[in-house]
Amino acid sequence: ELASVPENTELAPENTELAPENTELAPENTELAPENTELAPENTELASENTELAPENAELAPENAELAPENAELAPENAELAPENTELAPENTELAPENTELAPENTELAPENTELAPENTELVPETPENTELAPENTELAPENTELAPENTE
Repeated sequence: ELASVPENTELAPENTELAPENTELAPENTELAPENTELAPENTELASENTELAPENAELAPENAELAPENAELAPENAELAPENTELAPENTELAPENTELAPENTELAPENTELAPENTELVPETPENTELAPENTELAPENTELAPENTE
């Protein structure tokens, strides 16, 4: 009865051709069936998420295409820096709260620092002695700041 359906007759040669491969794959399919069943809910959940994100992805596609050449150009440098970034990540995480706290003050002082930079460079040429004394100067800076009003007085 099924053979009389035109589509079945049409597909019969292809089915015959695929039969040995199907027979060969049957044990593997049987073995994978429980895992497939187990993963089905997660796949369904991810499919919904993919559907939800599709419009945003479509919207970002032109920008991504535009940035692709630059990304490809930067990839070798990024790969080179990756180990150092990984090494510094814990320290960066530790310093993040302090950086966040200081950001407004840094932003406020940035224009003045930029304005004074050429004068500072001119007044303090890089000499071995200056380089050698820099850590000590940095260490003494808070004490100097604290004593400045008294010295002015």
